[in-house]
This record gives sequence, C-alpha cells and structure tokens, in this order.
Amino acid sequence: MSITHKKVSTTQIVTDRSCRLMGFLVGTDGTNDPTITMYDGIATSGNEVVPTNTYDASFLGLNGFMIGDVGIKCDHGLYCEITCAGAVEVVVYYK
Repeated sequence: MSITHKKVSTTQIVTDRSCRLMGFLVGTDGTNDPTITMYDGIATSGNEVVPTNTYDASFLGLNGFMIGDVGIKCDHGLYCEITCAGAVEVVVYYK
C-alpha cells in the first residue's frame, strides 16, 4: 500500500476510512504559532493519536514528524484539528 498525502489548512477530516498515520509536516506564516491535534475518527470525539501540540512559527524549517513503515493505526478515519490566528498548512501522510 502506498503512502497518500493531503494538505489541510483548517480543521477537517483527512480521511473517513481506516488508515495508518505515517506523519505530517507543518508549514507556518513565520509569525503565528499553530496548535495541532490528530484524532482517530471523523471528529474531535475520536481518540487522540497525536496529542495537542503548539508548533513554533519562528522556527526556520518544517515542524512535524514522520514514522517508519508501521505508522499509527486509525480504525475510524483521521481528523486534523488546527487552531491558528494566521496562515498554516499541514501535509498529512497516511496509507
């Protein structure tokens, strides 16, 4: 199974299918720190698979993480919650 990616810039469903989260990368506007949480499901009522974390927008480079071949199993879909006063984009990798 190949890795799929989806770019999101607001809180939304990444996929409504069972998947494995392989990681994500965060791009910011350089000023406003985004807070991101990933859930197993199609809403924030699912279990957190990536705990809430605030990413430093002034960091020169990409924030986020990537996991090896196994990934994090998400039986009920994958949901990305983003809170940010400015522009942010999150590229989510899953299979």
